[in-house]
Amino acid sequence: MVLPLAKSIFKGGLSGYKHINKFRKIPGEGKRGRYLEILCSFRVVNPAFMKALFLLLFLFPMQQSRIADIRYQVYYINTHLKVFKQKQVSHPEGQSTEGGMSVAYYAKDTLRLITDNTYWENGKEITQYYFHEGELIFAYIIRLAYNRPIYDKDFDYNKSKKTEQRYYFYHKKIIKGGDNEVNPKP
Repeated sequence: MVLPLAKSIFKGGLSGYKHINKFRKIPGEGKRGRYLEILCSFRVVNPAFMKALFLLLFLFPMQQSRIADIRYQVYYINTHLKVFKQKQVSHPEGQSTEGGMSVAYYAKDTLRLITDNTYWENGKEITQYYFHEGELIFAYIIRLAYNRPIYDKDFDYNKSKKTEQRYYFYHKKIIKGGDNEVNPKP
């Protein structure tokens, strides 16, 4: 849909001019006096451009509104963790070198959050899955790559490389995320 719309916008241009010729009698020239031809021009906007403008002005804010709603839900879940029921499960042997644990948080019988912590000798990964009304709404993945294995004498936690990824979901589809990796530590 976007490609044909873009082609029609650029083919027809953003706007054009319409010209209308008007004739007006010059005052003081008698009954059959001279007439002055007046060229009137006014701007006409391409309908495809108007459609694209409509989509940008009304649909883009809707996505921003959805993301704001998701951020509010994530904030709400994080501030109410103490009142949620928790269910902890340790990772089975062999899933990672240093083990890990998953914790599910429930409000009554509704799943609200799953946190998964997985540890290796070279780093760790923390993944959080947020749910609202039974659907995944947000996934937050933090990966920490250590400078050395944890058993090495030169191991320094502060020299670890951290990457973060955020994924926003709406009706089981990603609406934002995947390309927003952040590397706050060099």
